[in-house]
Amino acid sequence: MHVSIKKELLVQTLAHANRIIEKRQASPVLGCVLLEANRDYIKVTATNMDMTIIDTINFSPVNCIIDEPGVYCLPVGLLYDITKKFSNNSNVILQNNVEKDVIQIKNNKAIFDIHYINSEHFPPLELVNNTDDYVEFSMRVEDLKCSLDTVRVAMSQDIIRTQLNGVYIHYSEKDGTLRFVATDLFRISCVSIKSPENACNIKPIIISKKTVVELLHMLSDIDKDDRVNIKINEKQIIVEANINEGITSIYTSRLVNGSFPEYTTALEIRNDKVLIIGVKELVAAIDRVDTIVSDISNSIQLSISNDKLIISGISKELGSAVEELDCVYNNMTYHNDINSNADENNIIINEYNHNDSDTEVLQICFNSKYFLELIKQINTKDVYIYFNTNVSPTIIKPDPNKISNNLSLVSVIMPVEIIKS
Repeated sequence: MHVSIKKELLVQTLAHANRIIEKRQASPVLGCVLLEANRDYIKVTATNMDMTIIDTINFSPVNCIIDEPGVYCLPVGLLYDITKKFSNNSNVILQNNVEKDVIQIKNNKAIFDIHYINSEHFPPLELVNNTDDYVEFSMRVEDLKCSLDTVRVAMSQDIIRTQLNGVYIHYSEKDGTLRFVATDLFRISCVSIKSPENACNIKPIIISKKTVVELLHMLSDIDKDDRVNIKINEKQIIVEANINEGITSIYTSRLVNGSFPEYTTALEIRNDKVLIIGVKELVAAIDRVDTIVSDISNSIQLSISNDKLIISGISKELGSAVEELDCVYNNMTYHNDINSNADENNIIINEYNHNDSDTEVLQICFNSKYFLELIKQINTKDVYIYFNTNVSPTIIKPDPNKISNNLSLVSVIMPVEIIKS
């Protein structure tokens, strides 16, 4: 092997590989990347047996020059640590030294001799041989990234119910959308997006928490208006993308086994009270009050009247905190389906019962961390929070008059018991 690779491209591919490699491996070869060079490209492959990433750097005088092909297994952590410290806008040369039986890494006047593992020991990969088994469609990078990033706050960390430790993706025949859903059984976050062509044919799948994290890393390197190609079958999901002009990436991950809980009923409950308040003001106030909350439930109390929201927290050890915010809070004369479109919601908003005497003060308690994480996902100026009683599920939505027509968000959170100190 004798190749010359642009430093930035090599570092980027090794960073992708290094993220999915487990820190402790049953076999040393699982801590390696398979570096394959032929006349047309350099391919860097890494796997932890559940996930695989293959980055391809295509031949060009600027990106890489391949003087002599070869295939070697190299320790990814060491290779990444070495190459990222080289000078920017330089080339990294990799070549085998037969006399020393090592791979030499050269940059300017620096030379490293790295021991390698025979490529025959690299674990075999599950290749896509029968494309008929897969449903294939494409999505805008921004749509996929926003969907995953929004709902992931509600992913569980349950070591027993592993089907909750990820994101549930399925096609909804009810509204013709592709849905991304996560729940930890205390809250639900659901993003619905206009279904890409052919996505209606997918069967419901669950992708793992680590898959979500790695996909978000991958998508962060791509222009938001570009598209990624997605293939799904009953065992795995494959995401293909052009990272930049120099790298093509293929990410493969096994799906999570198990059944996702029925969640749609919780999204369609008919709450008859609505609180409208600025997102930034609410987030800042909760964050301040939460400073003093230290009990196991991390509970804060919301006391809501016609034009005033009082947020309070108490700790037997530390003391208490209270903050007051201006808001709009009304009973609703009727409540349409929670998944209704923006025009229908506008009708609801315009038909509040504005009789102050009809609006009772509501006191309700939430886990501050869970509640705050959901509020932070709202991308409109105001958040709309729908209540019924202080013990029933609460709905959280963006301003229905300001949301994108292509993507909608609905979250549900369960209150916690109001504890009197």
